[in-house]
Amino acid sequence: MLNGNDNSANSLTVNKLHQLPLPPSDFTGRRKELDDILHQVQEWCVLINDIYGEQGVGKTGLALVIAGRLAADYPDGQLFIDLRGSNSQPLPPEQVLGMVIHSFWPETDLPDDLISLVGLYNLVLTGKKCLLLMDNADDDGQVSHLIPPAGNLLLLTSRTKLSQAGMSSICLEALPESDAVKLLSKIAPRLETVAAQAAKLCACLPFNLRLLAGLVAENPNLSVDKVLKKLNETQKRLKNNPVDSLLQVTYEHLGADYQTALRKLSVFAGSFDNTAAAAVWQVEEPPARETLDKLARSGLLQDLNGRFALHDLTREFLKRFIKEEENFAAQGRFAAYYARILALTGEYCRQDGEHYKAGLALFDREWENISAGQDWAAHNQLIDKRVARLMLNYAGSGEDCLEQRLNPRERIRWMDNGLRASRLIENRPGESDMLNHLGRAYADLGENLRALGYHEDQLIITRETGDRCKEARALYNLGAVYSAMSQMNQAIKYYDQALAVNTEVKNLRGACKTLHRLGRIYSEMGETNRALSYFEQQLSIARECGDRRAEGLALGNLGLAYIDLDEASRAIVYFEQQLSVTRETGDRQGEGQALGHLGAAYAGINELNLAITYLEQQLQVTRETGERSLEGHCLERLGGVYNRLGDDPQAIACYGQSLAIKRENGDRHGEGAILGTLGTIYLNREQSLQAIAYFEQQLVIMREIGVRHGEANVSWNLGLAYAQLQQFEKAASFMQPRVDYEKTIRHSSAEVHASVVEILRLLK
Repeated sequence: MLNGNDNSANSLTVNKLHQLPLPPSDFTGRRKELDDILHQVQEWCVLINDIYGEQGVGKTGLALVIAGRLAADYPDGQLFIDLRGSNSQPLPPEQVLGMVIHSFWPETDLPDDLISLVGLYNLVLTGKKCLLLMDNADDDGQVSHLIPPAGNLLLLTSRTKLSQAGMSSICLEALPESDAVKLLSKIAPRLETVAAQAAKLCACLPFNLRLLAGLVAENPNLSVDKVLKKLNETQKRLKNNPVDSLLQVTYEHLGADYQTALRKLSVFAGSFDNTAAAAVWQVEEPPARETLDKLARSGLLQDLNGRFALHDLTREFLKRFIKEEENFAAQGRFAAYYARILALTGEYCRQDGEHYKAGLALFDREWENISAGQDWAAHNQLIDKRVARLMLNYAGSGEDCLEQRLNPRERIRWMDNGLRASRLIENRPGESDMLNHLGRAYADLGENLRALGYHEDQLIITRETGDRCKEARALYNLGAVYSAMSQMNQAIKYYDQALAVNTEVKNLRGACKTLHRLGRIYSEMGETNRALSYFEQQLSIARECGDRRAEGLALGNLGLAYIDLDEASRAIVYFEQQLSVTRETGDRQGEGQALGHLGAAYAGINELNLAITYLEQQLQVTRETGERSLEGHCLERLGGVYNRLGDDPQAIACYGQSLAIKRENGDRHGEGAILGTLGTIYLNREQSLQAIAYFEQQLVIMREIGVRHGEANVSWNLGLAYAQLQQFEKAASFMQPRVDYEKTIRHSSAEVHASVVEILRLLK
């Protein structure tokens, strides 16, 4: 059961940068702790603060109050993440880093390794003032990777004290009895006369106090004396365990129907909404909401601004009471519901603009439950063929979101389970789909031979089942893998077959994608006029089927083709149309590409000021979308335009920023090229020492990556710099390697360069 209102694009397009739950409305006491932490943060510039203590002591409530007080000081974002440290499977740091990165840059592809993720996390937060409240931390190993750069604040809660450099910690203990009495009286005034006795029975822990007060407030006919007597007896029976005693007494007073409903909520891994609870309970939404509200008022459920969550203590308690068959049925309904949610994210992500963003937002919001549903299906698919079908739904649904959010290795794990399920239930079309996804994931890893094997098996099944659309997809995939392997004739063969099948079955979108690929191959082969023919067909079909993203892509392709034909004015017309389409559809990445194309085109016809205008706009887009490599490329282009204008300071600034990004990405070739450009700028300015510094760094890289001609050229440039300093002998020694190299390859300039070196030796 999916509620159209709850899951509409409008309701999902929320501001992901301001997500703090409201603090408890009944928050009481903690004045000293509040003052101490606020003073540390505001006066001592503390970047990391850990609130630790036993479960139920009120760490999260205090952290939320502090975060609310400080939110205005951190305007760039206030993020809340449950690290699940008290669960059997705490969130791995990679997942937490990805959640923060995607809050700012939702469409960014994440690197696979932890070190690169930490680098991107720091890059995203550098220069920002953001408050990160990470609740329920596990240990230092989890937290050490999550420390943000200066200017941001990390608030942590944990059961045990954490030790990180620069961290301020505070141990939270039970409330003073006077504050515990106030809290009880605030929630349930009937407890006022016995509040001191009740507070002691609750060990003055806020979790327990709220349970007891909620029980009394929700049951006005219940005798307070009888409740306290029952609680006292239960504590003795449970050997003075106040948490379990309160949970036991509160649970017993719920009534059978509410007990059943509460037990079934233990299947949720994260927070959930009314629609999800109704699906697990198999009831309509209005009565489901009434039940949730009652459970929240009783203290057994947390109300998080319209979503709900079980406290870890409550979840662990309920596991003792839920029967195996009841749990299996509830888990099945839970998993089925979130398989449908995953499919919905895929539907959104196949659209443009706000719907695409809404799909990613829905996926991120429900990821914890989606992942838990998939995990349950994967572990139980051998038990029941219905579960195997559900597992196949998980693997086959939401592929657009899965490709955006999961790295290839994670996708392979999902699809391997899907492949197993498809074979278990003998679902050949499903098996074909899983082979498709596995092949694409291995292709993303660069394991092309393995990818080929999956796609060849995919093609066999599609022909066996007579599914022409999927046959075309298999042919397209084979073309893509052969193209990645630079076997262009093989790639063209499969793309041609894919185009023929797509045309036959009138699959316009498939034909459009294939025409794009064929055009790009012929462009790379230098057959530009032939490429133009494919791009024109691509544009025509994209417009026919109303695929605006494909239209923008085709316009860009046509512009690039006319650049290759030295027809810049015609190219600019297409790039301007591409820019218009990408802005209309909200395609930010496409917009950045169009701006870059326009900048390069205007630079090519010496309209340098116009080139700068477009490149600066592209730079802004790349920073907003988090496309770090493209940002570096754009800065390099800008540096080149400023260099041509003779604006050395601006050129040096752009190249310097690009150099930092190349180093961050480990791009040694790009790093070497920019070092050489910077060295040349300083050489032309006769700032020889600065030139030498850059050329020396470039020379190290050329030797490291084994570029012989590059090493010879850099060595020559070093010689020119030393010649400017009138160190002629040193200049000649650096310039000689280029002469030797050119003689080896019989270059026509060898003798000219040799004479220059001889002249320098005479000048010594």
